[in-house]
Amino acid sequence: MIGHDGAHYLAEALKINSCVTMIKLGDNTIGDEGTAHFAEALKVNSSLTTVNLRNNKIGQKGAVHLAEALQTNSSVLTIELDFCFCHCICLCFPLFWPLFLLLALLVRLRNGAVLH
Repeated sequence: MIGHDGAHYLAEALKINSCVTMIKLGDNTIGDEGTAHFAEALKVNSSLTTVNLRNNKIGQKGAVHLAEALQTNSSVLTIELDFCFCHCICLCFPLFWPLFLLLALLVRLRNGAVLH
């Protein structure tokens, strides 16, 4: 498990990488802090098309970071967030639904984009 620190180092590498198109980071205890680092990398990375962040500890703040990054990133077509804490928050607190609807909308507005 890479956690927050590992996400930070990986994000720094992704900022300068132009070859990796898919990254699978499921089950890595990445929380909002790690997601913030990863989102910063998504803002400048133009090669990633598929991002798997399934089963991590991504909450409301992490979802907002991802939504902001997807406003500038034009390469990500698929982002997987299944079983993240953010989904549980949405189910328990309907007030958070707009955040996830925004995230879904940002991804789906692109040609061929899918949110899992």
